[in-house]
Amino acid sequence: MLDSREDIVGGEAVAHLARVLGRADRRLAGRLAEVLARDGHTLDQWRVLSVLVDSHGRPRRRAVREVVEATGVPGPALTRVVDRMVASDLVDRRTDDDDRRRVLLGITADGRTLHARLSDLVRAEGAAIEEQVGAAEVAELARLLERLLTATTLDEGTASQ
Repeated sequence: MLDSREDIVGGEAVAHLARVLGRADRRLAGRLAEVLARDGHTLDQWRVLSVLVDSHGRPRRRAVREVVEATGVPGPALTRVVDRMVASDLVDRRTDDDDRRRVLLGITADGRTLHARLSDLVRAEGAAIEEQVGAAEVAELARLLERLLTATTLDEGTASQ
């Protein structure tokens, strides 16, 4: 396996990055899932709740498609998660008044309370990771990954052939 040597260049560096990101994603998601499971909830539930509030915790109604994109949870799996959350009165679902084909999701009062509690757990785990790695490094990595996401976002028909 390649390590993080500086002499990895070009396409090989990108392939190495893809492997490292995959491993890091699985490990970080696993840590967060474990923390959330201790509270009886799932990482996907927290992800859904998180996209239904703004950065100040205020409710933000979103189309299902937006929630799929923001959470990375595939449509069929998201439907199952949301069905359970609706049944538990954490999320509500309604048809968009302006476009009857669009389904909108919103967070309920119970969902906001749960989101606040779960976010505290996630922040505590994040603080532990920042202590191990360094808060500045975590922030820089997040910034670089956002740049990578922006740079690799494909418009229809723009993929390399």
